[in-house]
Amino acid sequence: SEILKMNPALDSRTKTTVDKISECVVRLTAFSNDILEFSKSKVLKNKANLDLSELIEQCVDLHFQKHKNSFTIEHEKDQMIILGDKTKLERVFINMFKNSFEAKAQNISVRLSKNESVVLCIIEDDGVGCSQGDLGSVFKSFYTTKKSEGGTGLGMCVVRSIIEVHGGYISAYSRNNSETGSHG
Repeated sequence: SEILKMNPALDSRTKTTVDKISECVVRLTAFSNDILEFSKSKVLKNKANLDLSELIEQCVDLHFQKHKNSFTIEHEKDQMIILGDKTKLERVFINMFKNSFEAKAQNISVRLSKNESVVLCIIEDDGVGCSQGDLGSVFKSFYTTKKSEGGTGLGMCVVRSIIEVHGGYISAYSRNNSETGSHG
């Protein structure tokens, strides 16, 4: 379709059709990639001990460099060692942080703590938040509030699947309060 666009002999109607085809190809490719991610999310092959705080910091450095100043990452002095698949857990944080920025967050706070057997990771942002109606569907397959922007509704479903295959649990809360103006 890109080669067709460069053809000077195309009339405007044909160019419009080619543009629509090109848009569809981009969306279908993104959808196919999301389906592939979802299908792979339930399988763990490469488990190793890893420091969750290091993984999150590396994720920010590699994938959110231009937003690096938006992050606050707090953790206890001890290492946050867990047994997991680094690539899959990185996908969790990429999806989470991407959603925060898509919700117009300016600040993202990540807090890690642990006891003998549990590592707790709390991610908070100051984005627009989520309505109570949408909140219950956040982790459902194909549920999206961003359909017009090309959202497939698989990002948070992949997050949940990866967390659960690691033996974890994930939940979402919203602080939307019209009286105080808080959100996130």
